Amino acid sequence: MRASKAQFATIFVSLACGDTGVLLVYLLWVAPIIYTQRPLALTQVSISVSTFLVNVPFFAAGYSALVMAVNRYEAVHKPTKYAELYEKRKLIARIAACWIIATCGASVYAVPNCGYYVDPRVYQWVGNENVARCVEKCELFSRSIFPPYLSVANASFVARKR
Repeated sequence: MRASKAQFATIFVSLACGDTGVLLVYLLWVAPIIYTQRPLALTQVSISVSTFLVNVPFFAAGYSALVMAVNRYEAVHKPTKYAELYEKRKLIARIAACWIIATCGASVYAVPNCGYYVDPRVYQWVGNENVARCVEKCELFSRSIFPPYLSVANASFVARKR
């Protein structure tokens, strides 16, 4: 049971880092814009970079939550194999994969004209018409990369079960 708590804590740190990154973006960037009612003078490059930096922790937190859910499921349904499935090296690889996939997914928004920014006049994130196409690219990326990652991870679990 002690290993289960340590592995859960490791995944929780990844989730907390992602959530903290999102919180810092809102605290240090969005809140001042809304409070002062002055939009920042942003160039296309700064919009793309800031959008990338907003999305990396957001996506990573989501993927970390998924790893946490799978972790809890396997702790309940495969208690005898849990220590083997979640040894430290494998767990670090899963967490690293979450952040790598999040970085790749967020890189779609680093393309010029694919970013969005906070508009204090309407209290929401605003982007140009290209953002919809960028979101489609991101969805295509997510559909093409993440399911194979899950299937490879699942296959390795099934292979070890035998």
